[in-house]
Amino acid sequence: MAVLTADGRFVTRADDNQLSLRRLTAVGIQRVRNELVGTGLFERDQRFGLEVLPGANPPGRGVGGLSFKMWRDTRTVEVHTVMGMGPDEVYFVPSTARTRLDQLWKQLVKPESWLPADAWADPTPHQYEPAAFALLIRVEPGTYNARPTIDELSATWPFSIGPLALGDAMPPAAGPLSDTTRCIALTKADMLAVSRVGSLS
Repeated sequence: MAVLTADGRFVTRADDNQLSLRRLTAVGIQRVRNELVGTGLFERDQRFGLEVLPGANPPGRGVGGLSFKMWRDTRTVEVHTVMGMGPDEVYFVPSTARTRLDQLWKQLVKPESWLPADAWADPTPHQYEPAAFALLIRVEPGTYNARPTIDELSATWPFSIGPLALGDAMPPAAGPLSDTTRCIALTKADMLAVSRVGSLS
Protein backbone atom coordinates (compact mmCIF):
# COMPACT_ATOMS: atom_id res chain seq x y z
CA MET A 1 0.00 0.00 0.00
CA ALA A 2 2.98 2.31 0.42
CA VAL A 3 6.57 2.33 -0.83
CA LEU A 4 9.25 4.88 0.00
CA THR A 5 12.53 4.73 -1.95
CA ALA A 6 15.90 6.18 -0.98
CA ASP A 7 15.56 9.04 -3.50
CA GLY A 8 12.35 10.28 -1.86
CA ARG A 9 9.69 8.78 -4.12
CA PHE A 10 6.65 7.97 -1.99
CA VAL A 11 4.13 5.76 -3.79
CA THR A 12 0.80 4.96 -2.17
CA ARG A 13 -2.11 2.82 -3.33
CA ALA A 14 -5.68 4.00 -2.82
CA ASP A 15 -8.69 1.79 -2.12
CA ASP A 16 -9.46 1.78 -5.87
CA ASN A 17 -5.92 0.39 -6.52
CA GLN A 18 -4.75 3.61 -8.18
CA LEU A 19 -1.09 4.43 -7.47
CA SER A 20 -0.03 7.98 -6.60
CA LEU A 21 3.48 9.41 -6.49
CA ARG A 22 4.77 12.23 -4.30
CA ARG A 23 8.31 13.16 -3.33
CA LEU A 24 9.92 13.69 0.04
CA THR A 25 12.95 15.78 0.91
CA ALA A 26 15.92 14.23 2.69
CA VAL A 27 14.36 15.56 5.90
CA GLY A 28 11.10 13.81 5.07
CA ILE A 29 12.82 10.51 4.33
CA GLN A 30 14.57 10.64 7.67
CA ARG A 31 11.32 11.47 9.47
CA VAL A 32 9.69 8.34 8.03
CA ARG A 33 12.70 6.21 8.93
CA ASN A 34 12.69 7.64 12.44
CA GLU A 35 9.02 6.77 12.77
CA LEU A 36 9.70 3.13 11.85
CA VAL A 37 12.86 2.80 13.93
CA GLY A 38 11.17 4.54 16.84
CA THR A 39 8.68 1.69 17.17
CA GLY A 40 11.53 -0.59 18.26
CA LEU A 41 9.98 -3.33 16.11
CA PHE A 42 12.41 -3.33 13.18
CA GLU A 43 15.58 -4.60 14.83
CA ARG A 44 15.02 -8.11 13.43
CA ASP A 45 12.49 -10.16 11.47
CA GLN A 46 9.36 -10.65 13.57
CA ARG A 47 5.77 -11.92 13.46
CA PHE A 48 2.98 -10.73 15.73
CA GLY A 49 -0.08 -12.97 15.60
CA LEU A 50 -3.23 -13.33 17.61
CA GLU A 51 -3.32 -15.04 21.00
CA VAL A 52 -6.79 -15.98 22.19
CA LEU A 53 -7.58 -15.10 25.79
CA PRO A 54 -8.21 -18.07 28.11
CA GLY A 55 -11.86 -19.05 27.90
CA ALA A 56 -12.59 -16.72 24.98
CA ASN A 57 -14.46 -17.96 21.92
CA PRO A 58 -13.84 -15.50 19.07
CA PRO A 59 -16.21 -15.58 16.08
CA GLY A 60 -14.97 -17.34 12.98
CA ARG A 61 -14.02 -14.45 10.72
CA GLY A 62 -11.28 -13.78 8.23
CA VAL A 63 -8.14 -12.08 9.53
CA GLY A 64 -6.26 -9.45 7.53
CA GLY A 65 -2.50 -9.15 7.67
CA LEU A 66 0.11 -6.42 7.31
CA SER A 67 3.66 -6.85 6.02
CA PHE A 68 6.42 -4.28 6.47
CA LYS A 69 9.86 -4.31 4.85
CA MET A 70 12.55 -1.86 5.90
CA TRP A 71 16.19 -1.65 4.83
CA ARG A 72 18.45 -1.79 7.89
CA ASP A 73 22.23 -1.66 7.46
CA THR A 74 22.92 -4.54 5.04
CA ARG A 75 19.59 -6.31 4.77
CA THR A 76 15.83 -5.98 4.63
CA VAL A 77 14.02 -6.51 7.92
CA GLU A 78 10.54 -8.00 7.56
CA VAL A 79 7.81 -7.58 10.16
CA HIS A 80 4.40 -9.23 9.82
CA THR A 81 1.32 -8.70 11.95
CA VAL A 82 -2.44 -9.02 12.05
CA MET A 83 -4.59 -5.98 11.34
CA GLY A 84 -6.63 -4.43 14.14
CA MET A 85 -9.61 -6.66 14.97
CA GLY A 86 -11.96 -3.84 15.95
CA PRO A 87 -14.66 -5.02 18.38
CA ASP A 88 -13.23 -8.55 18.22
CA GLU A 89 -10.08 -7.38 20.04
CA VAL A 90 -11.82 -8.28 23.32
CA TYR A 91 -11.21 -11.96 22.51
CA PHE A 92 -7.44 -11.63 22.22
CA VAL A 93 -4.48 -10.87 24.44
CA PRO A 94 -3.66 -7.14 24.13
CA SER A 95 -0.55 -6.47 22.06
CA THR A 96 1.27 -3.15 22.08
CA ALA A 97 3.23 -4.25 19.00
CA ARG A 98 0.12 -5.08 16.97
CA THR A 99 -1.53 -1.82 17.99
CA ARG A 100 1.53 0.25 17.02
CA LEU A 101 1.95 -1.51 13.68
CA ASP A 102 -1.72 -1.06 12.85
CA GLN A 103 -1.28 2.66 13.55
CA LEU A 104 1.91 2.74 11.49
CA TRP A 105 0.37 1.42 8.29
CA LYS A 106 -2.39 4.02 8.57
CA GLN A 107 0.31 6.69 8.82
CA LEU A 108 2.20 5.32 5.82
CA VAL A 109 -0.79 5.24 3.47
CA LYS A 110 -1.75 8.81 4.45
CA PRO A 111 1.62 10.54 4.97
CA GLU A 112 0.07 13.96 4.45
CA SER A 113 -1.79 13.52 7.75
CA TRP A 114 1.38 13.69 9.86
CA LEU A 115 4.40 14.79 7.81
CA PRO A 116 5.10 18.56 8.05
CA ALA A 117 5.57 20.90 5.09
CA ASP A 118 9.39 20.71 5.17
CA ALA A 119 9.18 16.95 4.59
CA TRP A 120 7.84 17.41 1.07
CA ALA A 121 9.73 18.18 -2.12
CA ASP A 122 6.44 17.75 -4.02
CA PRO A 123 3.33 17.11 -1.89
CA THR A 124 0.92 16.99 -4.85
CA PRO A 125 -0.09 13.41 -5.77
CA HIS A 126 0.61 12.44 -9.38
CA GLN A 127 -0.39 9.24 -11.12
CA TYR A 128 2.46 6.77 -10.77
CA GLU A 129 3.83 5.49 -14.08
CA PRO A 130 6.30 2.62 -13.63
CA ALA A 131 9.21 2.48 -16.07
CA ALA A 132 9.52 -1.29 -15.80
CA PHE A 133 8.07 -4.30 -14.02
CA ALA A 134 9.54 -7.34 -12.31
CA LEU A 135 7.53 -10.46 -13.08
CA LEU A 136 7.88 -13.28 -10.55
CA ILE A 137 6.72 -16.73 -11.62
CA ARG A 138 6.52 -19.42 -8.98
CA VAL A 139 5.60 -23.07 -9.35
CA GLU A 140 3.26 -24.03 -6.55
CA PRO A 141 1.72 -27.40 -5.68
CA GLY A 142 -1.72 -27.84 -7.20
CA THR A 143 -4.41 -30.47 -7.15
CA TYR A 144 -2.33 -32.63 -9.48
CA ASN A 145 1.34 -33.00 -10.34
CA ALA A 146 1.18 -32.14 -14.05
CA ARG A 147 2.84 -28.86 -14.97
CA PRO A 148 0.65 -26.20 -16.60
CA THR A 149 0.64 -25.92 -20.36
CA ILE A 150 -0.02 -22.94 -22.57
CA ASP A 151 -3.33 -24.51 -23.62
CA GLU A 152 -4.42 -24.60 -19.99
CA LEU A 153 -3.91 -20.85 -19.75
CA SER A 154 -6.68 -20.37 -22.34
CA ALA A 155 -4.75 -17.56 -23.98
CA THR A 156 -1.78 -16.92 -26.21
CA TRP A 157 1.48 -16.76 -24.29
CA PRO A 158 3.24 -13.59 -25.50
CA PHE A 159 6.82 -14.91 -25.33
CA SER A 160 8.75 -17.50 -27.30
CA ILE A 161 9.96 -19.04 -24.03
CA GLY A 162 7.36 -20.84 -21.91
CA PRO A 163 6.36 -19.54 -18.47
CA LEU A 164 8.30 -22.24 -16.62
CA ALA A 165 11.59 -21.25 -18.30
CA LEU A 166 11.07 -17.48 -18.52
CA GLY A 167 13.50 -15.29 -16.62
CA ASP A 168 16.25 -16.26 -14.20
CA ALA A 169 16.10 -18.49 -11.16
CA MET A 170 16.06 -16.57 -7.90
CA PRO A 171 19.13 -16.94 -5.65
CA PRO A 172 18.73 -18.77 -2.33
CA ALA A 173 19.24 -15.46 -0.49
CA ALA A 174 15.91 -14.25 -1.93
CA GLY A 175 14.13 -16.13 0.85
CA PRO A 176 11.47 -18.81 1.14
CA LEU A 177 10.33 -20.47 -2.10
CA SER A 178 13.22 -18.90 -4.02
CA ASP A 179 14.10 -22.36 -5.39
CA THR A 180 10.77 -22.49 -7.28
CA THR A 181 10.65 -18.82 -8.34
CA ARG A 182 11.90 -17.15 -11.50
CA CYS A 183 12.18 -13.41 -12.19
CA ILE A 184 12.34 -11.27 -15.32
CA ALA A 185 12.23 -7.51 -15.96
CA LEU A 186 9.44 -6.48 -18.34
CA THR A 187 8.46 -3.32 -20.17
CA LYS A 188 4.97 -1.89 -19.79
CA ALA A 189 3.98 -3.39 -23.16
CA ASP A 190 5.25 -6.81 -22.08
CA MET A 191 3.36 -6.56 -18.80
CA LEU A 192 0.11 -5.68 -20.55
CA ALA A 193 0.56 -8.74 -22.75
CA VAL A 194 1.13 -10.93 -19.71
CA SER A 195 -1.88 -9.47 -17.90
CA ARG A 196 -4.11 -10.72 -20.72
CA VAL A 197 -2.96 -14.30 -20.18
CA GLY A 198 -4.65 -14.70 -16.81
CA SER A 199 -3.57 -16.66 -13.77
CA LEU A 200 -0.60 -19.01 -13.84
CA SER A 201 -0.82 -21.96 -11.49
